[in-house]
Amino acid sequence: MRVKALVKRLAAAAGGLLILAMAVAPSAEAAPKPCDRACLEALVGDYLTALTAHDPSKLPTGRDVRFVENDQPLKLGQGSWASIDGLGTYRHIFADPQMGEVAAITTVKENGGPVILDLVLKVENRKITQIETQVIRDPMGAARYDALGAHEALWLQPVAPADRIPREALIATANKYFQGMQRNDPKGDYSFFDPDCNRLEHAQQTTNLKTPQAYGHSNDTDFSSMSCQAQFQTGFLGFVTELRDRRFVVVDEERQAVFAFVDLDHNGTVRVLHMSTGKDFVVPAYFDVPRTLQVGEAFRMRGDKIHRIEMTLTELPYGMRPAGEIMPQSARARAISGKLVCDRTCLGGAVDQLLQAVVDHDPSEAPLAPDVRYTENGQALKPGDGLWGTATAIAIEGDGLAQLGPTSSAYRLYFADPGTGQIGYIGAFNENGTPGMMTLRVKVTAGKITDIEAFVVREEGAGPRGGTLTLFKGPVLAEFKAKAFSEPDPELLTNLGQRERSSRSAMTAAVNRFFDTVRYNSRAGTPAPAEGVLTVNGVKLPADPGAETRDRRVLVLDEVRGLALAVAMLDRGGGSIAGAEGAATRPATNMVVALFKIKAGRITSTDMLERPVPFGMSTGWTD
Repeated sequence: MRVKALVKRLAAAAGGLLILAMAVAPSAEAAPKPCDRACLEALVGDYLTALTAHDPSKLPTGRDVRFVENDQPLKLGQGSWASIDGLGTYRHIFADPQMGEVAAITTVKENGGPVILDLVLKVENRKITQIETQVIRDPMGAARYDALGAHEALWLQPVAPADRIPREALIATANKYFQGMQRNDPKGDYSFFDPDCNRLEHAQQTTNLKTPQAYGHSNDTDFSSMSCQAQFQTGFLGFVTELRDRRFVVVDEERQAVFAFVDLDHNGTVRVLHMSTGKDFVVPAYFDVPRTLQVGEAFRMRGDKIHRIEMTLTELPYGMRPAGEIMPQSARARAISGKLVCDRTCLGGAVDQLLQAVVDHDPSEAPLAPDVRYTENGQALKPGDGLWGTATAIAIEGDGLAQLGPTSSAYRLYFADPGTGQIGYIGAFNENGTPGMMTLRVKVTAGKITDIEAFVVREEGAGPRGGTLTLFKGPVLAEFKAKAFSEPDPELLTNLGQRERSSRSAMTAAVNRFFDTVRYNSRAGTPAPAEGVLTVNGVKLPADPGAETRDRRVLVLDEVRGLALAVAMLDRGGGSIAGAEGAATRPATNMVVALFKIKAGRITSTDMLERPVPFGMSTGWTD
């Protein structure tokens, strides 16, 4: 009996404890409802509201939200978050409730001026976990969008389930467009176009026009009067050499629409196209040099055909890949290995072989290591791409540079660092008539070139149909002019006496001291004047008081001549805190290489080359 009573008391106690536990335990949270079309579209509005308020805390974001802008990974609150201050009137949304993704082509105001914004959000449990934006600073295109006001109503019309094609087929049809544009074979199968297909580019119709209108950078007025299919059947777009990194980020099955990001490479090697019309199309000057255009493009299908196309684009450094994508080659500065037997003469000879191989468009002429690493303006490329395909003359002995006319020069300067097996080169070059200056860091190990780091600035001109001007480029301290580089200053060629020479550590300290003078933010006072004379893109300037430097690296130290070559990224605006110094300024990054003449530990002159790049970009190398 006692045992039975004890069991009853224990059971009762256990029941009481269970009831007590249930009473004090927190109620389980209900699983969040899936984010349907209305939810996704509302989040686009929430994002734009928070953006114009410069306040990302207004957004329901996941703990590790990822933010990318113009292919650069940034902290949420940086970049356009500091400068976008208003909304435009155009907004076109594409929703994919099945995958929790939504995209928009819209217009906003940056410091009061019109800008196009492509936006993609990834949503999980009704929280934003990934954000990708493309800020397109084309005021005329944005103004056209605002004047248009709204897209065609047919984009929003749901398609009956029986008339839909599945997700995979939607992507495959959109991909046929990209595949057909790549080198644009006029004999290709372009039956994937609907007979009534039309295309908009930055709110401008570029198909089926009744009134002749020149297309893009060309003077051709026939192309824009043709149908989508007829355009591809001419071969006119054959100067687009590769459409890579195709990402179909939103698939709207209900409305049979796809939004994609893709990179269009124009490697500059296509000069004339023999079209099916019998005409020869001379490729515009804009494509004389390597170009990459990042495109945000929407497609509306009718059946299994492309019925409507809406395209937006901006220009990025040639060869740039989406943030997080694996580079074709690792771009990491490597430690010295192998026997270093390359003296100054040897290093100079290796550079000359390399440059001759570039101008001959033949990497096999250079003593390249099998795993050579090559970057051009911070982008990892394969030898043979970029400058290797477009350089028509380089300032080396016997290449014929002087025959290209008064816009070219024979400027060339070598400076060696035998202790590390490295050499620097600054010299003039020309690409199909476009003059520029090239800076190289070349590393030689055991007789083979293992590293090539190239930095290029070009003399860009507006000219007819845009000339060679980089699309929507950011501000620079001074525009590059080739005529400012006729020959190196004799001081740069002079060896220093023993008393004037500096140790490697002293030269590095001087370089860092210079970059500290141009580093400026709300916590620092007005910077001290730079030591010596500062020249940027050939123009003498005072110290720059408006930039924050990062990713600075000393590349080559020539102790005999007192020359130091360094690279750095200069940021303006785009701060993470609204109201901070420069926060309202258009976010801008300039990539610079600087050559310093240093005597007895002090800088006597700084010659800097500078070019605009996407805000937040890195140099492409790590130490």
